[in-house]
Amino acid sequence: MEYCNQNLLHYFKSNLQQLDNQQIIQFMKQIIKGYQQLIEQGVLHRDLKPENIYYIKNNNNILFKIGGFEYSKLLDDRDQPIDENTKLQCQGYYQAPEQCMHNYSFNADIYSFGLILFEMVTKQKLQNLNQLKTKNLQDIFNLDNIDSTIKNFLCRMIVYDHQKRITWSLLIKDLFYKLEQSIGPNEKVISKENGQQLFIKIIQKPKKNNEYYLEFNGKQELLINRLFKGKDHPNIVKIHEVLHEPESTHILIIMENCDGNLENLLKYKQFDALEILDLASQINKGYQILEQENIIHRDIKPENILYKNIDNQILYKITDFGVSRIADEACSKCGTSLYAAPEVKGTCTYTNKCDIYSLGIVFYYLATQKYTQENKIKQLVQTLNEKKFIEKCYPSDLVLDETIKTLINKMIILDANKRINWGKEMDDLIQSLKNQLSPKKQLFHQQPLFFLNMIPNINQQQLPQMQKNNSINNMNYNNNFPKQFVNQTPNSFQNNFNLDQKPKFPINQFNNNINQRKEPPQFQQNQPRQIMQNSPSNNLDKNQTLNHKYQSQQGIQYFLPKSNLWNQQDQKKFFNQNKTISFFPNQNNQEFKPQHN
Repeated sequence: MEYCNQNLLHYFKSNLQQLDNQQIIQFMKQIIKGYQQLIEQGVLHRDLKPENIYYIKNNNNILFKIGGFEYSKLLDDRDQPIDENTKLQCQGYYQAPEQCMHNYSFNADIYSFGLILFEMVTKQKLQNLNQLKTKNLQDIFNLDNIDSTIKNFLCRMIVYDHQKRITWSLLIKDLFYKLEQSIGPNEKVISKENGQQLFIKIIQKPKKNNEYYLEFNGKQELLINRLFKGKDHPNIVKIHEVLHEPESTHILIIMENCDGNLENLLKYKQFDALEILDLASQINKGYQILEQENIIHRDIKPENILYKNIDNQILYKITDFGVSRIADEACSKCGTSLYAAPEVKGTCTYTNKCDIYSLGIVFYYLATQKYTQENKIKQLVQTLNEKKFIEKCYPSDLVLDETIKTLINKMIILDANKRINWGKEMDDLIQSLKNQLSPKKQLFHQQPLFFLNMIPNINQQQLPQMQKNNSINNMNYNNNFPKQFVNQTPNSFQNNFNLDQKPKFPINQFNNNINQRKEPPQFQQNQPRQIMQNSPSNNLDKNQTLNHKYQSQQGIQYFLPKSNLWNQQDQKKFFNQNKTISFFPNQNNQEFKPQHN
């Protein structure tokens, strides 16, 4: 083992300079973190005392280490109450009262650690420990001259009744994290070590016979979160700490803080086909990690998909393993009934394809969110049970993009064996559907500020006049309009666009690669407009006149490109006085000119 200068007993007996409050807090943090490693290995120390705490002194820095494992015990299951004989025959000043009995656990070492801390702060041992049976620490010793933070911890550690004593988990939570906001039973916190904003999921354990116990679902959630602790996958929520002991009343899961969940995002964002396919791709990548670890999630729904905006790109993350299973198959009824697959009813076994079905329902919800409520999804599921095929279940008035319909048709299938598989099969389908979205179709799915950026030579003097009119009116679709665009919502500009409002997601560029689309930076009116490098207008022949100038009856000037904007199908553009744009196939591939209706 490594060489240490001395142990803590030597430090107490010598006349070395007393540690200040900050150094004592650092001592607590080091011992607590060290003991957390013992808990994770299922090691019950049972003999925590100054002789078994060593230190290495380097100039003004002191590093404390736990040692002395002569009486330690390796537990069979660190999460369950100990039903084995852990009685320690050798008793001493630092041993907890319950150590003379059976069935104690990690909390006994909290008591020992509290006495060591008391001795470090006061330079003396606590007398008359038996008084703790009926009195609190501050009733038998004057703690007024002790730092308030340290005093608070001492009063919660040196407690005779082990059920009322603070746990190691709560010591970590209170010492390393600062509460910023309570969100229901959960907390948003700030790390005192690095200032990072984190989220603590707090799970209440059930109680039976006046004791808290860990049910099977809780045990599975602990195992899965421990499996992902410290791992960093962009599409699975990152787990920093998993805190639990048999004496704990709660399970604490400390994870990265995200901007919200998918249900929150739907309150101010509408998803187009490309965005749904991007979401599908990311969730598929995350689920492949679950599949590698043999995990069935069993509760895929908008609330369990978190999102985070990083570098103007939305990352989606799978979270909440409360009813998940580490198994090839499961058979119990669980999850959220609105999204649960038909086989998840507790009468038969099923695989992770149950989550394919659930994700398909999520996509249907996103694609039809303008007018789809919970009862609409229930109606879809009821119709599916009657007609057996999802293709026959769509409402007659539903406007649904064909690519999304194709994706949903592969996922919402009653027979689980006929559903698409996670991984490569899903990825190939998503890639194929993305390729079907032509550049023109992508343009119509952009936020309206994208459309303005596609107009060449729009300048600072023209923008206020456009803002004065405050709208881009309806876009009429002619019968000759290409069929691939029929399912798009024609009033998307009108419904979602207001020049006086800043977009929810910043805008700066148009990525011509639809497979790597990013959210754009913020549009700022005071900045000179920059023509995008991938803009169709930049691809015009230098010898061509870039645009035609047209002025409507309202006095608004517009600039329309002289050459064709898209290569896949030549189009003739037509612009009338009512600011209505129509598109007609240009069979002769001729240059178009603005005309009046």
